[in-house]
This record gives sequence, C-alpha cells and structure tokens, in this order.
Amino acid sequence: MNEITEDDKNLAREKFDLTHKKIVGILEEYLLEGWAGDFAKILTFMDEGEARDVLSKMEEPMRNKVESAYETALGAKRTEPETIATVGRILKKSGFYGKAISDEVTAGLSTQAALSIAEDNGEFVEKDPIIALNVERYFVKFSDLLLLDDRSIQRCLRDIDQIDLAKALIGADGATQDKIFRNMSRRAASMLKEDIEFMGPVRTNDVMEAQMKFVKIMMRLDASGDIVLRGNELIAN
Repeated sequence: MNEITEDDKNLAREKFDLTHKKIVGILEEYLLEGWAGDFAKILTFMDEGEARDVLSKMEEPMRNKVESAYETALGAKRTEPETIATVGRILKKSGFYGKAISDEVTAGLSTQAALSIAEDNGEFVEKDPIIALNVERYFVKFSDLLLLDDRSIQRCLRDIDQIDLAKALIGADGATQDKIFRNMSRRAASMLKEDIEFMGPVRTNDVMEAQMKFVKIMMRLDASGDIVLRGNELIAN
C-alpha cells in the first residue's frame, strides 16, 4: 500500500496555503469595494491577522461598524454553515469556485496528497473548509467511474454500502447506472434497482453525499494501488 508520505503532505500544505491566499485576496477585494452584507462572517473566515489587515484598509466610518461586528463575531468558526455559504456566494460571483479551486490546489499533486486534503477532518478543514470541500467534490467526480474498466468497478463496489449506492445512482445518468448494473450479479442488480425504485424522494444533499462516498473509495483505491488515476483518466492497474 502506498502510504501518504510527509513530502506528499508538505507539498499539499504548500499548494493549499497558496490557494488559501488567493481566496483571501478575492474576499478582501469584495470587502474593500464596499459590499455591505455579512462583513463579520467574511472576516471570521480569515485568520485574525488577515482580517485585521483588511479592516485597516477600510475608510471611516465603515471601519468602526465592521470592526464592531467583527469583534462580536470573533471566535466563531469558519466552518459554520452560514459563513461557508456567505463566502461561497462571493467566490462563485468571482468565478473562483468549484473545479477552479480544486484544480488550483491539486495541480501537480499525487492522488495521495489530494486525498490528504479530501479526507482530512482537522488541519485542512479547519484552515479553509471551502478548499477541502471542493477538492473532495471535484478532484475526482462520480461520473469518472465511466472511465474505469469492469474489474475496477467491481473492486469499488466491494467497499460501498448498498443503500449509499442506491442513493448515489438516483442522481446519475443512464450510462452511469448501466455501468454499475453490468458489473453486478443479476440478482444483486435486480435488488439495487428495487431499492432505487422504492426509496422515494431523496434530498439532493443526500445524493451528493452518497456519490462522494463512492468518489472517496476510488481515491483510496488509487492510493493503495488497486486502481490508477491519471488526472482525468482512470486506468485499471
């Protein structure tokens, strides 16, 4: 099994920090242009030193009002859902979001290094949850399973819960569903189709979460050498 080395993680940290600085630059520009909404949430997403630097560039009396709101919010975590949503909206407007963030931080990284971001529950998520979220979602996509050969699909299916797989396929196109069904026994495929049919309405967030579980399985199997990922191409080992 190919372990995530310290060199992998150090490179991931370096790329992660550079991408975080780019995000901070976009947030700073948003604030200094005078958009009034959610100043405190945006500032709490930054490190305190970064936030104080932005405050110092503001004109009075805006600075006093924003600083007061920031002092009240100081100590709030940048992982708060409302904060992530607010910052996410700004980044989407800027055009630097989703795959753009993922590509920025993962360019030149091995899957092992990217996986250290996508599966991290501490360092990276606490430092910038938006980067971690977008690496998890866009470094490998659920639809990339179409590029796997049958043996690799079968290997992935061994590690996914049946209910999670049913939820993931609810949001998938016909080609993706067929790829999965073809790599199961007739009985297992029939049971999975029944699960999908009788599951009823499923929230979009639950579908995406289930698809992310399959994506993480693909990434882990690449890290262990069971399958090989080459950028956007997945090649069976």
